[in-house]
Amino acid sequence: MRWVDTVHAASVVLAKLPAQGVWAGVTGRGPRPVDLGRFLTPYDIESRVFPHFMAVMAPSQLSLYGVPIGVFRSNCVWVHAGLAQRLGARPESIVEWIDWLDRASALVPHPLGLGREPWQVCLLFEALVLGLCGVDFHRQAFGMGVAEALSAPCMRQALVVLGSLRRFVADDCVNHSWHVLARDVQAGRCAAVVMGDWLRNEFDGDPPKSESTAAKWLMPGTENCYLYNVDYLTPIVVPGQTLDRGGLAMVARALLDADVQGQFGRAKGALPAVRDATGLPVDIEGWRLLHLSSLNPDLLVPSMTFEQATPRGMRDAIAMAVKRFFFHRAGLADTLEAIARAGSLAH
Repeated sequence: MRWVDTVHAASVVLAKLPAQGVWAGVTGRGPRPVDLGRFLTPYDIESRVFPHFMAVMAPSQLSLYGVPIGVFRSNCVWVHAGLAQRLGARPESIVEWIDWLDRASALVPHPLGLGREPWQVCLLFEALVLGLCGVDFHRQAFGMGVAEALSAPCMRQALVVLGSLRRFVADDCVNHSWHVLARDVQAGRCAAVVMGDWLRNEFDGDPPKSESTAAKWLMPGTENCYLYNVDYLTPIVVPGQTLDRGGLAMVARALLDADVQGQFGRAKGALPAVRDATGLPVDIEGWRLLHLSSLNPDLLVPSMTFEQATPRGMRDAIAMAVKRFFFHRAGLADTLEAIARAGSLAH
């Protein structure tokens, strides 16, 4: 996606890309991301940016092809606070969450919100895999494309659970966008929706006021990990154009500034990708996990759905199989076979 505004050099435009999009540009032909590591000091990068988001799979430790501007947590369940209070204790496992949705059916006709964007059902499936099968399994299946993981009984279990959720979803859900789902949660027309913390932007009022009608839980079974996706702002240059190195460095430093990252986080419901941005009134537990991630990398799990560590062809193949299974009633065996085949696209 090409940015509408140019930065200080007319030869450069900004692209908003996921991690895989940045890397594909680096290794491809034509317009290419600029290595900002050439214009920044090691302090600008190594000492401030969280290691997971610094290099974007770059070949050099000090390469920075995309400035990470917002880190979003994807393993979230947004619930209507009033309905949740009537339903009692917060579920602590996938089994308890399904029971919670069952009881919510007595209060609203379709307690689980799901919409038309393909990534919605893909994210729901990914969160189920993470909650049922764990971080190691998720990494092997979606990060490494290990054939044994993609065809494992645990993958079958996650699909079976996904299929069991159909009864909680409205028949016309394919007509709804994620913006509509936010209003449905806020108004109590549905009890829960699985979506990242960016959904907070759809609620009226400041965060304390919003929490009176909507509350954010973590997907049961995934409380101690951070399923993330990151937006990168990436300068793009066409071969043969002259770069304004000073302008590029100035733009990159501005994007890495703690105040800029903090303001973006407050506006978008995201956490900053730099460690010295403080005072954010969002997801304190997530902020703690980001700081601990240098000591324990397993706390951070890159999202398959949003192309953080899964090749696009593999992601698209899995997403299409899951979509056909959920919306078009494709068979379980055929879906498992399609997911297993998708692994060949990871290598």
